[in-house]
Amino acid sequence: MNAIDIKNLSKTFVSTRTGERVIALENVNLSIPQGEFTAIVGPSGCGKSTLLSIMAGILAATEGQAVHFGETITGPAPDRGVLFQDYALFPWLTVRQNIAFGPKALGTPADSYEPEVDRLITVVGLEGFGDRLPHELSGGMRQRCALARMLANNPRTWLMDEPLAAVDLQTRTLLQEEILRVWGEDRPREDRPTIVFITHGIDEAVLLADRVVVLGRRPGRVKAEMIIDLPRPRFEHRDPAAEGRQVQQIWDEIREEARTAILED
Repeated sequence: MNAIDIKNLSKTFVSTRTGERVIALENVNLSIPQGEFTAIVGPSGCGKSTLLSIMAGILAATEGQAVHFGETITGPAPDRGVLFQDYALFPWLTVRQNIAFGPKALGTPADSYEPEVDRLITVVGLEGFGDRLPHELSGGMRQRCALARMLANNPRTWLMDEPLAAVDLQTRTLLQEEILRVWGEDRPREDRPTIVFITHGIDEAVLLADRVVVLGRRPGRVKAEMIIDLPRPRFEHRDPAAEGRQVQQIWDEIREEARTAILED
């Protein structure tokens, strides 16, 4: 079964000040099977984040539809967790309170969600930091907290918009491993959540994903798809030569589009 189906989807933005129309996405068709880790790459401005926001229910499509497990997406829902680049933590809440926010807002009894919050703090490696405020954490720790907060609602699908772009290289590598571990890459596909992962890093997409989808320059549309057939667990079976070949294949699909997008901007 597919977790997400994008059908003939287009998105046009209209400026309220000038009336100017910008077509961000045009006739996008994409199916993402349940349990797959799909990375989406493409030149700047191609509509990657717009597409993810439509999957999340934050934006509405102008034409076409987005479907999650057979149901048309009409708005946000707890079974679709979203992780942003900028953490989006509540600065006045502690780590524990941030993680508990979703279940508490849904009316889950405290005696039910509090043990799960404790478990998630351990899962993401924040033991001893449950009572800290976000400003007391490093960037990597904030993103771990944001990941735990997303997981607290036990979403079937994780929608991740460049979640590692704001951290340093060492932290990024550690968080890449953490995401794959928490996702359960050593489990059967039917037992894993689905991940849609937006990134500018082709190397990151190849390292993490089962499949990489390439969007063309604006208006964004699916230009290519590539299956990443590297063995899992990925960090235990690193093959730089094989990774490099797949990175080059994807870059070959993007290079001219990226150059044209830069010139047009």
